[in-house]
Amino acid sequence: MERNILKTFIIPVIIFIYALWQYSRVSYLVNFAFYYQDSAIIFRYSMSCLALIFALLAAVTIIYAMGLCYFSARAARKSQDILITKFSRCRRLLPFLMVGEMVFCGLAIVCVALSEIAWFTDNFRMNGGGLKIVLIALFTLLTILWMLFKGILSIKKCFSLFQHDDSHIYGVNVLRDDAPELWLWIEALAQRAGLIVPDNIVIGYFDCFYVTANAIQLEQGARLTGNTLYLPLGYAALMDKDEIAAVIGHELGHFTGNDTQYSLRFAPLYAGMTSSLHEIATGAQVGSWVDKIVLMPSLDMGAWFLERFHETVSHWNRIREYAADEAGARAASPAALASALLRITALSQVVDKHTTAAVSGDVSLVGWVENLLADRQSAAPLSVEAGLETALEHPMDSHPATRARIEKLGVPLDATLFEQAARPVTQDGWRSLCAMFNDLAQLCLPLAQTVEAEISQQNTAWRETLETQVQRSQATLEFWGNKAGAWFSLILGGLFVCGALGMLFLSLSHTEAFFSLIGLILLLPGSLLLFAGRKQLKLAAHPLFSLSEGHIDSHLIASPLPLCKVDSFQVRGSSETLTVELRLCSEYTPDITTKRLMQPIRFDPNKHAVIMILGGNFVQSDENGKTKMACSQVAERIVQYLYASSARDELAKLQESH
Repeated sequence: MERNILKTFIIPVIIFIYALWQYSRVSYLVNFAFYYQDSAIIFRYSMSCLALIFALLAAVTIIYAMGLCYFSARAARKSQDILITKFSRCRRLLPFLMVGEMVFCGLAIVCVALSEIAWFTDNFRMNGGGLKIVLIALFTLLTILWMLFKGILSIKKCFSLFQHDDSHIYGVNVLRDDAPELWLWIEALAQRAGLIVPDNIVIGYFDCFYVTANAIQLEQGARLTGNTLYLPLGYAALMDKDEIAAVIGHELGHFTGNDTQYSLRFAPLYAGMTSSLHEIATGAQVGSWVDKIVLMPSLDMGAWFLERFHETVSHWNRIREYAADEAGARAASPAALASALLRITALSQVVDKHTTAAVSGDVSLVGWVENLLADRQSAAPLSVEAGLETALEHPMDSHPATRARIEKLGVPLDATLFEQAARPVTQDGWRSLCAMFNDLAQLCLPLAQTVEAEISQQNTAWRETLETQVQRSQATLEFWGNKAGAWFSLILGGLFVCGALGMLFLSLSHTEAFFSLIGLILLLPGSLLLFAGRKQLKLAAHPLFSLSEGHIDSHLIASPLPLCKVDSFQVRGSSETLTVELRLCSEYTPDITTKRLMQPIRFDPNKHAVIMILGGNFVQSDENGKTKMACSQVAERIVQYLYASSARDELAKLQESH
């Protein structure tokens, strides 16, 4: 959504220039028009003036929005409280400014169009042709108004969509009776570092360490409010107690100062604003060209707003993370936090691999941590230096790069730190963590069983979906070109050629060059139509292409195109034309011509893709007979068979894994 704000002025400027030209056409006649009561000229003059005013108002609206966002973002660098206040104000005003810009531009276009219609009706006789032109203009005007109304509704709907819902977490709420030593240990850490003790502690298998001040809903569990600390069992089992203490201290550091208000008030607003604008942009991209003209200037305004505040938000995120790192260093030590940062980064791929295996149902969550430990103990040593430029992922926020954070802590990036972070995994950390719970395995058992049951249901539903796609795409379908278009080209071309020959014959008995010129003019399009019709008729004599379980075949290509070699595809179509772009695997090159002229199926080496350009209506042939199909229906069938090919491969992988 990054756009140049100057593009937002294009439409108002174009309208203003056109309205100014309209104004210059009638301004010198205004005095006479008022004297002679010429209503047509007075109306044109009024509409051009209104168009100028509305175009200027649209430009002023954009300038005001730019100034509001720019100065608000600059002021927001002074404190997080100002950031929250300024952003909230801009978020309230921006939808009105976006709608205002759309309304002013729309009204300016309406005034320009009405002025032109008045000029046309005043200068041309309203016979059949003239009336049709006026009706077409009015229809276009109504279409623009309708699209304008739709755009306003979409902005209103999208900005009203966002309400911060509870975060849904797969985890277990750890009560004091479940793990008294864990609570005492975290309270001691908080007291040592001068931090706030969390209201809730949640343990789980997914995500990394984080805190949140927003309400969370545990899957098939309680709704928790207040400050919540999330402890991931996988990462915690692979770290020592000092590293865990440092990370917990860092996370609890976000509950101090203004961070809680930042998380509660600003972060949801910022995420909701971004989501709303992206939803409007997505709707405009898939809409018509009128939708784009109506919505894109306002979207440019919204995108520029986010870009200005993104710089300020990134500024405060860095400050917040460095302050939280200081809290983590107080809770344990700077060296422990530096080691933890490097170790978590290096272990992320290992934990993600085991998490993916659990989510896909390949391994059980019961005993999942023990399997993770066993795998890591037998694996190669960790490579921690590669993670220095990595920013740790976080479900609620972003982090600076690990190198910058360690340098800010004052810890030297030497062999001692790297050896500590890359040390082999032992059972000591996991035993130490388990000792803080009365019965950690029993506490996690309901969560593991719930997650496994949901995974099983999802896998079953996914398999059924794949099998349905495969079953719907087992027959071989042939698609024939419609001969009606070919015959139309031949007949029309024949008429042109006959007319040309007639003109050329007449030129033999006349000295004027008129007949020869007309004959030559008619001969060129007639010859082209005959050539095109003959080629279309020749193509229609064979199936244009056929779809089978694993191939696309055609007499236009030397060998069938395997669907398994298609990496991705794009289908673009209208009521009359269909373009299919099949991007192939880099190692596969098909035996298909690269020539472009009137070639329905060709290979584009630059894109490494097979391009199918199909037009008109088609006839589908299968065991049930022949059926006429439009381009959109052919597109659906092609997409169906391409998905079926992927589904067939996915089913094969599922069968191998089970």
